[in-house]
Formats: sequence, structure tokens, C-alpha cells
Amino acid sequence: MLQAIIFDMDGVLVIGTGYVWKSFSIVLNKYGIDISQSDRKKYLGKSLADQIKMWKEEYNIQQDIILEDFAKEALTYQLEFMKNELHPDKDVQKLIAEAKEKGIKIAVGTSSHKERAITMLKLVGVFDKIDALATFEDVENAKPAPDIFLKAAELMNIQPENCLVIEDALNGIEAARAAHMKVIGKVGPHHTKEELEIADFVFENFDEITLQNIENLF
Repeated sequence: MLQAIIFDMDGVLVIGTGYVWKSFSIVLNKYGIDISQSDRKKYLGKSLADQIKMWKEEYNIQQDIILEDFAKEALTYQLEFMKNELHPDKDVQKLIAEAKEKGIKIAVGTSSHKERAITMLKLVGVFDKIDALATFEDVENAKPAPDIFLKAAELMNIQPENCLVIEDALNGIEAARAAHMKVIGKVGPHHTKEELEIADFVFENFDEITLQNIENLF
């Protein structure tokens, strides 16, 4: 029985024209790193801490990259890029309102920092509507491990099998599967519909799905 919907954030609730990688690229250029579009897929859904570890190994970076400093600088650029783009999505708002009307809880499970997540969720008009927020700071292992989604379920006091996850990244879909949750995939610029078909259902825009569609998966 559906008792909770857990949204990923970037690419699902917060949609932009590559603003995350645009900000990362500016900061990474200081270390002489330029990551191609084709190489970015493997980092999707992973925490910034995990990404930094991968970058240091793959690009042989000798300098220290301070996680908190990197995140703060990248967020500054992101907010500048997104200030005229971020806005509430009426179809997301409708889905959340219908769910809450039926007593279904709403959470966000993201690999982002908590401070950044709160800032972004406020900008898209979702933060005051959620019952729980789980970020990579709350768990030991980031996606594709199930920890973030399991933490979100724990915060809502809901069993994992009664949760549905909405994700746009393969790492996130794998995390939801590992958590024994239903999952639907949102097509975005980084993954095709075919790539996301390991999900229970795949869609492109929120006007394509209803609460009834989701409940029918249970």
C-alpha cells in the first residue's frame, strides 16, 4: 500500500539547464580539470564527497579539495545561474497536494548537502510541503546504496515496501531497488527512456502521471 512518495531533488524537483555541472566546471577548472559531457553520467546521483574522491583518483589531483568549500562555491554559482529559472512546477504541486489530501507522506532523498537542498526546495516551493528530508549528510553511504531512501522512510516512520521513489538517475533507481521500494524514472538530459526502464514506470513530464498511476503499482 502506498504510504509515502520520496522525490529525488536535482533533475526531478529542481530542473535547470545543466546548472550543476556548469558550476562544478567553473570550480574544477581551478584544478585544471575539464570533464566531458560523455563522462558525466557515471557521477549522476552520487554525493559530492564521492564525486570529489573519484575526480582526485581519475585526474590525479594532488591538491586537497575541501568538500565544504567546494560545495559553498558551487552553490553560489548555481543560485546565480538559476535565480531566473527556478519556479514551482504546477504538476508537481498538484501531485503533492493530492497525495497529502489522502494522507500520503512526502519526502525528499537527495545526494546533495542539506543546506543546498533546503535552499533549492524553498525556491521551487516544495520545502514547506515535505514531511522529511534525507541527504547524504544523514547517512554513511550515498546512492547507489539504499541508505538515503531508507533514512527518508525511517524519518517518516514508514516501511520501505510502502514507499515509492521518483528518480532521474540510474544510481538513484538502483538505490530505490536496493531499498525494496517501488520506483519510477523521470527522463532527463542524461538518460534515455530505454536506460531507465529498470524502473517500474518511466515518464518525461509530471503532467503524464497521476496519483492513481502511482497507487496502481502497489
